[in-house]
Parts: sequence; structure tokens; C-alpha cells
Amino acid sequence: MAEWKPAGNGHFVGEFTVQGFDDPAIFVEIKSPGWEGQLSQDQREAGRMKRGKYQHLEGGADDPWRGIRRSVKKAYPKFRPSQPNLLVIADDRFVPLATWGKLAAEQALLLASSILDDEVGYFRTLEFENLGGVGLFKQEIEMVLLPEISEKPLRYEFQLYANPMARAETALPMRFVNVFSHELK
Repeated sequence: MAEWKPAGNGHFVGEFTVQGFDDPAIFVEIKSPGWEGQLSQDQREAGRMKRGKYQHLEGGADDPWRGIRRSVKKAYPKFRPSQPNLLVIADDRFVPLATWGKLAAEQALLLASSILDDEVGYFRTLEFENLGGVGLFKQEIEMVLLPEISEKPLRYEFQLYANPMARAETALPMRFVNVFSHELK
């Protein structure tokens, strides 16, 4: 880590910067959308938020690509046009975004069609050229079924999706991308 609370675009502040070797510092913004944002207005009014995240056999439809797009839109004003920028989404949704694999990221970021909410993928347009990439992060405790193993190891997953339309100044350094990238076609 290079710096805590770095200056972002305008009056905005980011979470931190990271920097490796001779690469420029990467401005990092973290968004943590929660499960409460997935509830309908009726569920909110009925007090569902007070009952906790998981309820017995309760399920519902999901739109993970919308969760990614909402996070991009919310974070985007913070990104300066003069340095590499990374949005990390470390969510607390019912099903974490990283669990969906690359499908949700492809729909949100690289879909050539405008079939989803009348918008093409955000990395298909120059509208988000100040964003070098999106990382989906999750942590989970692995289930251990053997009683002789008392520790439940914590496992981390990080999926990086680089923006091919990013400006040269805001693109993520290739060494960083090569270490973490999920190849999107």
C-alpha cells in the first residue's frame, strides 16, 4: 500500500493507493453494496431488514450485473483522469458478485448489446474511460467436514476485469493486470 485516503477527483477521497515496482500508484475505491439494497420496497416496509440477512429457505431473483453497474456509477466521480484507477466491489449481497463467475461482469462491463436496461456494457463506451478496471472481491470461511480439523480457513477471491477503453493515464499497469485479470473476450 502506498497511501491511505488519497485525493481523488474534485473534493473526493479514495480508500488507498497501491503501487508496485516502477508502476504508477493505483487509486483504489471500494464499494460494499449490501443485501438490504436487494429488497423490494414492500419488503422494506414489512420490516424485512430487521430480521437479518438469511431467513429459512427464503430466495429470490438476482441481477448481479446491475449491482456491478450501480457500484461503477456511484464510484465513478471519484476517479481522476490523470492516474490509474481501480474500483473494488467487496459486497454483502445474498449471493456475492464474485460467486457468479465472469458472466455478471461480462454483462455489466462488456456486453455489446443494449438489451440490459438499454445500455451497452460500461467498458464498451468512453463514458467510463477514467476507470482502469473493476475487481470483485469476496472472503468466505471454507466448510470443513472432518471433525479432526478444527480450523475453518478463511479463503479470499479477487477477480479483476481491466477496462480496454480506459485512457492511457487511467489504465491499470500491465503487471498488475497480468497478476489478477480474468480474461474477458
